[in-house]
Amino acid sequence: MTQAKKIIVVDDDVLITEAMKNMLMEIGLNVLATAESAAEARTLLESHSPDVLMLDIMMPGESGLSLLKDVREKYPDIRVLMMS
Repeated sequence: MTQAKKIIVVDDDVLITEAMKNMLMEIGLNVLATAESAAEARTLLESHSPDVLMLDIMMPGESGLSLLKDVREKYPDIRVLMMS
């Protein structure tokens, strides 16, 4: 049996992040943390080692697309799933 993937969920809508977290955990995946902004996600990426980043495309302030560019450069092994 393979180990559950470690996931960080990023969305500016807390209802979305909680719903995604609950659904993912219900099917046995390991949600390390949730974030409501790109800045918060950056902090989590520095302190956690996720396998997957679920990232909202449109967020106030820095967009998910902008964060995606930095994630690709700094953390090339993290898989990113963009949400809208």
